[in-house]
Amino acid sequence: MAHTLKFSYGGSPYDLNSGSIILRSYVPQSPNLSTIDTNTILRDGGRRTLSSRRNVTESCTILVKSTSGCASVLETTKKTLQMWLRSAEKYNETGNSSPVYVQYAPDGLSASVYRSELLGGKVEISDDSLDTRWTKNRAVELNLTWTRKYYWEGDEITIPLFNSGCTSTCATVINQNPLDYTGQSGCWNNWVQIAASNVIGEIETPATIEIHSQNSGSVSRPEYRIFHGANENITSLPTTIEAESGVVWGATGSTFSSACYSSGSYRGQLMVESSNWGRFGYYALPSGSLEKWAGEYYAVMGVFEEDPPEQSFFGAIKLLNVNRNINISEGPTTEFNTTKHIQSFGSLRIPPNVIKADDYIEEQRMEVRIKNYSTAASLFIDAFYILPTDGYRHITQEGHTACTNDYIIDNGENDTVLFVDGDNNKKLTIMTWRGNPISLIPNKNQRLYLLHEEGIAVTTQAGCDPHRKHGIKVKYRPRRLTI
Repeated sequence: MAHTLKFSYGGSPYDLNSGSIILRSYVPQSPNLSTIDTNTILRDGGRRTLSSRRNVTESCTILVKSTSGCASVLETTKKTLQMWLRSAEKYNETGNSSPVYVQYAPDGLSASVYRSELLGGKVEISDDSLDTRWTKNRAVELNLTWTRKYYWEGDEITIPLFNSGCTSTCATVINQNPLDYTGQSGCWNNWVQIAASNVIGEIETPATIEIHSQNSGSVSRPEYRIFHGANENITSLPTTIEAESGVVWGATGSTFSSACYSSGSYRGQLMVESSNWGRFGYYALPSGSLEKWAGEYYAVMGVFEEDPPEQSFFGAIKLLNVNRNINISEGPTTEFNTTKHIQSFGSLRIPPNVIKADDYIEEQRMEVRIKNYSTAASLFIDAFYILPTDGYRHITQEGHTACTNDYIIDNGENDTVLFVDGDNNKKLTIMTWRGNPISLIPNKNQRLYLLHEEGIAVTTQAGCDPHRKHGIKVKYRPRRLTI
């Protein structure tokens, strides 16, 4: 029997079952669960409303033998092990240097070595180990006790991705769907899909996402928004609503045709000064939309043809049942950023008990509302995106341009974002980001959506060019609770 048990630091292993060290006992432990349960005398059972897993404290026993008969070998081994554990403590205290891992694989499964980050520990000499075992045999039994993260993680895996345009480990996405894009309307997406079978493991795991510029020339201060969806209906969710497809109030709205915009046109609407809400337009939702969205949070993003005027514009989204005049969901009021082409209309939570579409014939619509506290001005909007928020990451790059070979690495494992100069592979810490790392869910179909704009103040579509292309790579380490 030869189990694999090692410490690892910066890629250098220290074997706990080889040479002068013999592993006597070790059994990986599972994490304990901390919970908040709600119970009531009015009904049986109850609900578990919150749970979290604790880090694991466990131990192993090793026998250290000096083949040379020198006692200093025993003492050096003990000190070395304690130094490894102390290095783990220092890394967790300061974040400097590299983490220390414990690696383990049972006998016969050495090809599947998993690791868990150490947080610290101690080394103790077993009882009676300083008797004749030390004085005559130059051997000592050591008990190692450590605390580690609650999970094990395997080797990094690059995920095969696909969308309507390609299948690759580096799938191409385009900002929107302009009609003039090489004559391939409908063949390009702003998303990549991950098949359920391509994310293994037992629990959620952070993704490392690379975004590669595939544009000729330089892109000024790019800005990326990544949305993650793992809804069971993710492959059929309606996520794009063209601004020109809605009903306009009065004679103040116009549709402008241009093949370089999403689906070939955009909408302009004059919004008069008023302390009351005005309507940019309302949009009938595809049948069954609310049923598929039910119980989830969704972000509503508007892609503007040009930056909003430099005055006080506010937006909000409402979903309603027209026939019954019932509000289904209403988002917050958000103030527009006058230097951005992509504007957030906040997030909506769709109630979980939406009636199935087959049970009734009633119109459900999305209403886009605008409030203008200044002089009358027009807004020009290309499209609205209703995007899942199982995960959200907003990445900005200040004071630098991205060239053809450049890319960024959003490393979810250590929550950092780096810019990589593709010409010399130099990594720069010039990125800022908001939101938690994107976490992939094992054994579920899921999608990543990308919206991109350039950080330049412009009055044309150039700040959010629908033609901009990027290559997406996604990597992860499968996680398990025990081995």
